[in-house]
Amino acid sequence: MRAARLHGQASLARRRGLTLAMVRRMNEVYSRAITPAARGAVALDPLVSRRAKLEEAVSAFAAAQRRTGLKVLVTP
Repeated sequence: MRAARLHGQASLARRRGLTLAMVRRMNEVYSRAITPAARGAVALDPLVSRRAKLEEAVSAFAAAQRRTGLKVLVTP
């Protein structure tokens, strides 16, 4: 299978909130990151700047677009 190619500027994708992951060469990165998080060895709560209900998703995404915090978490 051929890999898909993206054309354009990576900075534009980041400004739009897209996360680009180059999985092909990442080996065991995810498991190495998830394991300490699951053990509670890494504080993840400080990464979330705002928590919003699904009904507030529009304003939450607007806040994320304005970069008023690090991450916005939308829950049902």
